[in-house]
Amino acid sequence: MRRSFRSWFLAACALVIVASAAPTHLAADGQGLDGTQKAHMREILHRVQQVLRSTYFDATYKGIDLKAHFKIVQDKVDAATSPNMAYALIAQSLLDLNDSHT
Repeated sequence: MRRSFRSWFLAACALVIVASAAPTHLAADGQGLDGTQKAHMREILHRVQQVLRSTYFDATYKGIDLKAHFKIVQDKVDAATSPNMAYALIAQSLLDLNDSHT
């Protein structure tokens, strides 16, 4: 069970890392994310949530209301001024769980 979680979690992390090698259409312009970029970031955040919900070892998510937590993250990602900032916000959403598994 624990090994299975680790495999799924590592796959989710790999997804975020691979996505950080953003296509050229996701280059920062200093004006915020355009519609395509926002859609790309929303998809990444959605997939991270799916993996977390299906594989995280603590069904209570350490007392964090995931729906509210990811709504706040989504709002911040939508307001991000660059793809790199959006990726950092997505990564921070997992770090907020404050454990060695995320």
